[in-house]
Amino acid sequence: MNDPQPNEAPIPVPLTLVPPAALPPAPVAPVPPITPSTIKAPDSKWITHLSSLVVISAAVAYLIGFIVVNAHLFSYGMVPYDFLQPRYLSAGLLYLTATLGLTSIAIFLIHLLLKRLSPTKRQLRKSKVH
Repeated sequence: MNDPQPNEAPIPVPLTLVPPAALPPAPVAPVPPITPSTIKAPDSKWITHLSSLVVISAAVAYLIGFIVVNAHLFSYGMVPYDFLQPRYLSAGLLYLTATLGLTSIAIFLIHLLLKRLSPTKRQLRKSKVH
């Protein structure tokens, strides 16, 4: 059943795989040796600071989430004994986001109010002239 069709041409198979030896190999440029003095490490201080900031922020968010969730559950008389819960991290991040967001909005509005109420330099110059 797997007989080739009479109209199909057979696939040619190469007889040898030996490359022609007419051309000599191309010369290879010498590679200079790598020494510690030639390798320059990138300045990675900012990566160190960023990673420590992320770790400290996650730890603070986890601790705040632990306190918030357990305070809420304690108000219902429940005392959970589990310490490693991902909900503590999400609750802490939500609490920090809400607190920092509302605080920054309040500070921005106070800044705008004080800027609007304080006299400008032009008004102060006019009052000195008259």
